[in-house]
Amino acid sequence: MTRFRQPTVTISEKLSEKASKEGINIKSVAEAAIKRAIEKREFLKKANKLLKNSKLTNRDAIMLGRKINAALAKRYAIK
Repeated sequence: MTRFRQPTVTISEKLSEKASKEGINIKSVAEAAIKRAIEKREFLKKANKLLKNSKLTNRDAIMLGRKINAALAKRYAIK
């Protein structure tokens, strides 16, 4: 059985009014944002674990990324 907690999230009155006018469910948005943040952290932990012994430097990674971007742009004719 899933148990729920009710933490309090405080936002400005102005933001709350705008969200209400747009029909935005603040609780759902907050829950989705927290889930995304957790997933991102879990992914980064796994990536760090996989790459902890890597000899690739930040400069190497940037250069590799640029080469990949250029190849993709050429392949899909993106200017």
